[in-house]
Amino acid sequence: MSDIVEVIVTGPPEFMPGLVETLVNERLIACGQLTPINAIYRWQGQIEHAPEVRAVMHTTSERADSVMQRVRQAHPYKVPCILVFPVKSGEDDYIAWVKGETIAD
Repeated sequence: MSDIVEVIVTGPPEFMPGLVETLVNERLIACGQLTPINAIYRWQGQIEHAPEVRAVMHTTSERADSVMQRVRQAHPYKVPCILVFPVKSGEDDYIAWVKGETIAD
């Protein structure tokens, strides 16, 4: 295992770029890629359709809990989608870069 995780978060298009930038600025993640998506889900008994943005972010397994806590604190949704997946392996220089960018100040 690489000690790197991929964190996926979805949310409103107007919110997500600022969230990712905040997480990078706070060194909780090394980077994030944003993709527009169309979400379909059941909420309070109703089928909802909403434009959202999916952020795929890279950090260390050590920082994952802090990332989830910070996202929950800032996110406008009552139940935000926050998923964390272990990264089995990756390019050595990239893994080292992610680790270096997420060292707490």
